[in-house]
Parts: sequence; structure tokens; C-alpha cells
Amino acid sequence: MKKFFKIFFISIGVLLLLLIVLPFFFVGTIENKIKTEINNQLNAKVGWDKISLSLIRDFPNVSVGLEKLFVVGVNQFENDTLAAMDNFSVSINLKSVFSDNIQVNSIIVERPLVNAIVAADSTVNWDIMKPSTETEEPEDTTASSSFMANLQQLKITDGRVYYTDHTSQLVTGLEGLMVDMSGDLSASTTDLSIQTSIQNVFLTMEKSQYLNKLYVGASMKLASNLDSMTFRFVDGNIDLNKLSLGIDGSFAMLQEGYDMDLKLFARQTDFKTLLGLVPADMLKDFEAIKTSGKIALEATAKGTYVDEEHLPAFNLLMSVQDASFQYPDLPESIQNIQIVTKVNNPGGSADNTVVDVEKFHFEMAGNPFDASLNLKTPISNATFVGQANGTINLTSLKNAIPLDSMTVSGIVKANIQLGGDMKLIESENYEEIKADGSVVLSQFVYTASELPLPVYIDDATMNFSPRYLELANFTSRLGETDFTLNGRLENYLAYALKDGTLKGVLAHSSKNINVDQLMSLAGEDTTVAVADTTAMEVVAVPKNIDFVLNSRIGKLNYDKLIINNTAGKIIVRDGRVLLEGLNMNLLGGSMLLNGQYNTQDEKKPFVDFLIDAKQIDINLAANSFSVIDSLFPMAKLAKGNVSTKFTYNSLLGNDMMPVLSSVNGLGMLKSGGVEVSGSKVQSGLVSMLKDEKYNTLSLSNLLVNFKLENGNLFVQPFTTNIWGKNTSIEGRQGLDKTMEYKMTMPFSRQEVSKYAGMAGLSLSNSGADVPVTIAIKGTVTKPVLSLNANEAKEEIKEEIKQEVKKEVEKAVDKLKDDPAVKKTVDDAKNKLKNLFK
Repeated sequence: MKKFFKIFFISIGVLLLLLIVLPFFFVGTIENKIKTEINNQLNAKVGWDKISLSLIRDFPNVSVGLEKLFVVGVNQFENDTLAAMDNFSVSINLKSVFSDNIQVNSIIVERPLVNAIVAADSTVNWDIMKPSTETEEPEDTTASSSFMANLQQLKITDGRVYYTDHTSQLVTGLEGLMVDMSGDLSASTTDLSIQTSIQNVFLTMEKSQYLNKLYVGASMKLASNLDSMTFRFVDGNIDLNKLSLGIDGSFAMLQEGYDMDLKLFARQTDFKTLLGLVPADMLKDFEAIKTSGKIALEATAKGTYVDEEHLPAFNLLMSVQDASFQYPDLPESIQNIQIVTKVNNPGGSADNTVVDVEKFHFEMAGNPFDASLNLKTPISNATFVGQANGTINLTSLKNAIPLDSMTVSGIVKANIQLGGDMKLIESENYEEIKADGSVVLSQFVYTASELPLPVYIDDATMNFSPRYLELANFTSRLGETDFTLNGRLENYLAYALKDGTLKGVLAHSSKNINVDQLMSLAGEDTTVAVADTTAMEVVAVPKNIDFVLNSRIGKLNYDKLIINNTAGKIIVRDGRVLLEGLNMNLLGGSMLLNGQYNTQDEKKPFVDFLIDAKQIDINLAANSFSVIDSLFPMAKLAKGNVSTKFTYNSLLGNDMMPVLSSVNGLGMLKSGGVEVSGSKVQSGLVSMLKDEKYNTLSLSNLLVNFKLENGNLFVQPFTTNIWGKNTSIEGRQGLDKTMEYKMTMPFSRQEVSKYAGMAGLSLSNSGADVPVTIAIKGTVTKPVLSLNANEAKEEIKEEIKQEVKKEVEKAVDKLKDDPAVKKTVDDAKNKLKNLFK
């Protein structure tokens, strides 16, 4: 017996040792098989932190785990993760490891991520399967993969699935995905048990949110025949927030398509369950809301689905009867809610679908509102008939729905009838289209905690006709700013229903616009957004908008700038904002502005302007516009009026600021007189020339031609009067503040002698002034000045010779007997020699 126990414990110990050691012998084999399978199938970057193997965890099966698995795209998607997961583990039949067919018993996935992207050029990031280089033989199709399914369990925890389509501006996703499926997939018949929940379903299209924080749960059993691939729902249940739906019926997977006979129905009839579909953050204190009324919800699908031209017959019925809801702390309720909606398709094409909202009715504060819509042939030629009629008292809205920090008041009256089809709209056969009625908004006031000022719309009337919407009047106020608009919007039906171009001509007038006050409405959030340049992006102008805005603004305040009597055209068209003949009075003068902001290529937006300004106060201009300060840095220290006419164009970066290296332009600047004091260049002149008069620079009869090229300002040679002397100036200045100028002006002969380092010589003042060139380099804040002494010496060469000769003769006559005479003569000769060597 003692020997038996000894052998038993030794055997157990050996077995445990084998269970611990064996995985390390097989890890290479299994990892190589996985890598081989991936490399044979995928064109992507696939990796993981660690692979683990265990025989103890699921004996007699081998447990294989991959930690931090990721799949990253290539080429244009090289920075996008297609799929990832914290842990991916499978339980594999141990014997199958040594065969060509690996049998997988269970799969567990922890925190998976799927991120599907459709790029703007319609390329998709999930197209990563390598093209097959071999022709598959029919008899080999069952062995196309080295893995053979023997799945008993599939478990997913905390999954995330995202889909972004840049072509349609659609973003949708699932968050908090949990899946637990069990059953014997190796058997011919089996019962599959499925438990699924999704904590958040969201959907955004064209920056409008249609779904958010929708909870979805599903619990069901599928009686499955895996030979015929038919499945029957047994006690199926689907939850959408508080709405519980039952599902019955069956479906089968065919060689091409699916055959189905399904029924979906609401398990409860209480209206509150339907109200629960509203996201929780939009429906406060849901449990405390008082409701009444009944709902009916039923949908069926019977037939075969292959594609949108081969659909099963399906229908949907949703009705709400005699419903109401009221918040417990508010006096008003939304009453008499009546809804009947039907969707039907007898089968076949999706174009056979009919959507019929027969009734949509509610009452608030005694004011009824009714609407209906019927839509047929949505694919080939969408045919529609609809109407909306009623009054909504926004003032009583706060008595029925909690608005938190927001208040709203005013009256909305609507009476609209629409009828027609897409072919009539596309052919502009407006006589056959019905579009009548109006929407009137009066005495509207909106306040919110995020807006420091209330928004007022005193009166707004929109009249409908088949050809256009008429904005008969619109008057609004926001703080110190007022707006009045009227005009027409054409092609609105094609714009709303089939991406047509919305056209319009509007007249705008404002007595006052305070831009500073409007910009401050965004508060602290705007400051954060601007500071974070990584979050900024180019403001794209829609290509399907064609607006002409004839604008007149009495007074406009922007920063320290006051603009009066602005008038002209602002056109939004084909991805551009065009300014045509925009006149304004500002900075003591006037300006005419023409040009465009162009985003037709959103990756390379640019501006192109023609500016014609007259009698502008140069100091005010430099302190108001950064571009003037960049082009003419001394302007902030100048006094006087200037006129200029120039073209300006440049690319814009993601921060909407000019790309300096792309700045180009051409123009002229003129002035009767400008005075500049205290610039760094003038300080340099005073230091170099030892004369305080250069602290003040007066220029008269100024006419400067310049050009902008690759971020540099090139000043063409021009002559102006400085300190009563005709002076020539030319040079270059970069928008990076570097400069390189040449200034040539006349100096007296004594000044030239002093500047050239020839003190001690007494030159005649009766001779003509000598032109001398001063080079100005460095930067605006740190200029470097130098005088061309050789040029000055050459101009007075003969006079210097005569003066030196006189000095020598005088010294000889006076000191010819003095031993030091030789030295004096030699010094004079050397001075002359060194001067002209």
C-alpha cells in the first residue's frame, strides 16, 4: 500500500510537471501556426505583446492567449487602428494541435475594438485581405482554412465598435458591448443561448445627433439545425432602453441570401415604455414622470432577402392612443398624443416601400399641433404628400418640460402643405408641385446659462411656394447687435430631399454690430479651443450653397476698430465666400474690398484680396491689423495719412492663419507726409551719425511701389524728401521681421569727413552735398546699420588732397628748423597714403 501511494504521488507529480513544462515546447508550434494563418490572409500590421499557453487552465484542452492584440492599417490608414483587444484567448483540442485541423472549443475576447473607416475617396480600411494568387479547386474549399470550428462558447466583454463614413459625414458606434453565446456547434442540432447588451448606441450624421445613449439588450435561445442552417427563436427578447420587444419566428441561411418568417412585437402597452427611448440626459427624472395612454408596436418580415432588389415582404405598425406625460413638479402637461405610423413593402424591390405617418397630434396649453406624411417609391422617384398645422406656445413649454438653465418664450404658428415627387423637382416643373403655407415666429426670446445675453427675434415670417421660400421679414437682436433680413431661398426642395444647391438672394441691414460682444458669448470655452491649435480646423464653405447677401451695416465694432457705413455684396458659392464691392469708412479714411476665401480644395484653402484704401491713419491701421504691422513694422510709430492699393493672396494653415512662405501680392502706397519717431532704425542712425535730429523722420511726397513674394516684402526704389533732402530707398523685408534696406541721401562735406573717420581736416562748406549710402540690415527689433565710407571718400578725394597739402606746407614753413617737422610731414603723408590706398 505504501508503495502504491509512493507511485501515485510520483505519477501525479510527473503529470503536473508535464502540464507546466509541455506548453513551453509547443508555444512555438502554435504561435507559428497563428502567424502563418494571419500572414496568409491579411495585408495589415498585426502584433501582440505576449502569447501564453496553458494545459492546466482547461485540461485536457490547451488554452492559448494573445495579450494586447492589434491590427493597424497600411498606406493612408497607417495611423488608424482597425481592430484591437486587451486579451484574446481560445481553448483548443490538444490532439488537434498535432494535426492540420485545429479544433477551437471556446473563444473569449476582452475589450475588443473595431474601428471601420470610409475615407473621403471611398477607400475602406477593412479591405485588408490579400488577393489570392492561386485558383481554388472546388473540392478544396472545405479545407481553405487550417482552423476547424468546434465552438462551444463565444464570450465578448466591454466591446467597442465604431463606423465613420467621411463621404456621408456619418459617425455611429456601439460601446459597452457584452456577448455570451454557448452551444455545441459541432452537433447537427443544438440550442444556442445568446445574451447580449450594448450600453450606448449613438448615431450622428452631418453633425446632427439622431441617437445617443440608447441601451440595447437581447436574450434569446435559438433552436438550430446546423446541417440545414435553420434557426428558430425560442423566447426571444430585445430591450431598447425601457421598451421591451419580443421576437418569434425562424430564419435560414441559404446559399444566396436568407429566408425568414419573423415577428417583432411590444411586450408592454404602456406609453411610458415608448417614452423611454428618449436618451436619459434629455429626459430628466424619467421614473417620476406621470404618463397615460397605450401603444401598439408590431413588425413582420416574411420571404427571402438577397439584396435591395429582392427583399422579403415586411411591415411595421406603431400607434399611440390617448397618451400624455407630465413632470411632477410642473403645472402643464403634453396631452392627447395620437400617433399612427405604418411602413409596408409587399416584397421585391426596396422601391416598393411605403411610409405613412397617418396621424401625429399633440396638445400643449390648449394649442393643438397636427402633422402627417406619406412617402412612396423612395428609390426611383420619391413621391411625397405632407402637412403641418398648429400653434406652439413656447412660453408654456417651460411649464411642461424642465429646461434647467434655459428659458424660451414666443409663439410659433405653422400651416404648411407639401406634395410632389423628385422628378418634378429635378425638372423644375414647379406648376405640378404643391408647396403652400407659412411659418411665423413672433416675440421669441431665448436665454441660457452659456449665453450671457438673451437672443430676441421680434418677428420672422417664412412663406412657402413651389419655387422658393420667401423670408418676408426677420428682425433679431443680440446685445448691442441687430439684424434685419428679407429675401428668397430657391431650390429648397431639391436641397432638402436630394442634395441640390440651395440658392438665395437676401438683403441684410444692421444699425450696429458689436463683433467683440458676439465673440465673447462663447466665454471661456472659446479661449480653450483657440489655445488648443490641434483641435482647430479649416472652416469649409459648403459647395451646395449659392447665397447672395446684399449687406448694409451702419456701425461695426471690432476690437478697437470702428467701421462705419459698410455696404456691398457677400456671396457664398461653390465652396467660396466672395466679397464684391464692399465699401466702408474706417481709420479716418475709406476702403474698398474685393476678394475671396476659397475652400474648394479643403486641404489647401486660400485667400485672395484686392484692397483699395484712401487717407487711412497709418498709426491706427498698424494697431488694428496685424498684417500691416508685419508688412510695415515702423507704421506703429508713424503719424500721417496714407493711401494704398494692393493685391494680397496666401494659403491658410489649419489655424486659419496665413502660411507666411506663400504670401504674395503687388501694390503701391502714397502719402503727402508721414512722420516717424523712436524706431530702432532711427536710434541706430543717431548712434552712428552723432546727431539727435535723426530721432524724427519726416517723409513727404511719398510714393512706394512694392511686391509680396514668398513671404517677403520687396520695396522698389523710390525717392522721397527727408529733412529737406531727396533720399532714395529700396530693399527687402520678411514677414519674419528680417530686413535688408539701402538708403542713399546727401550729406554736407564736413559731415562726410566726420562720418568717414577723418576728423581734424577742415573742409570747405561751400561745396555740393555728397550722396552717401547707409545699409540697414538685421531685424526690426535689432537693426544693424553701416555707412559706406569709401564711397564718401571718393566723392571728396580732390578736396582732401588739397587740404592735406595745405597742412603740410603750413607745417614746413613754421617748423622747418624744428626736429619734429620731419615727423609731422611724414604723418601727413601717411594719412594721405592710407586714405587712398
